Amino acid sequence: MDAALKLIERGEVDAIWEVGRPHFPVNPEIVNESNEIMEYIFQNTADRDIPVILHTESLDSTGMCEIMKMAKRNGKSSLVLKHFSSPIFYENCGIVPSVPAGRKNARAAPWGSNGFFLETDFAGDESNPNFVLPADSVPKRISMLLQEGIEEERLEKSMDFYGLR
Repeated sequence: MDAALKLIERGEVDAIWEVGRPHFPVNPEIVNESNEIMEYIFQNTADRDIPVILHTESLDSTGMCEIMKMAKRNGKSSLVLKHFSSPIFYENCGIVPSVPAGRKNARAAPWGSNGFFLETDFAGDESNPNFVLPADSVPKRISMLLQEGIEEERLEKSMDFYGLR
């Protein structure tokens, strides 16, 4: 984590990502240690404009709020994102959801308001190029939404990450 923070200080990267907890069964000690690492990252990014991208087990609204409470206890009150999130666009206590760019999620998203992302979670598996979603899913969803009548200004506002700051 310290090496990642140094990369940010040198301007070589813009965010800390893949921070979180295992998304498969592990013993409680590993979960506790993972929480300690998250707390450390929250403490060390709290007074700087550094996004922290979480990679955790599936979270519902309650789980998102628990993590955001942890972030706030450690001084981090914004720029916390949840990678591969359920489409929890509200009642997420300020965690920004990044949801898979499927048609259903794209249509359900609150276009015109800041506070979410569409993602592919593309794994780059040459034997299965569409795992999880193909890399071109986000532009295809945007095109679909434009064809369905969502105004371009609403889409642009929604995708203005720096508006979250």
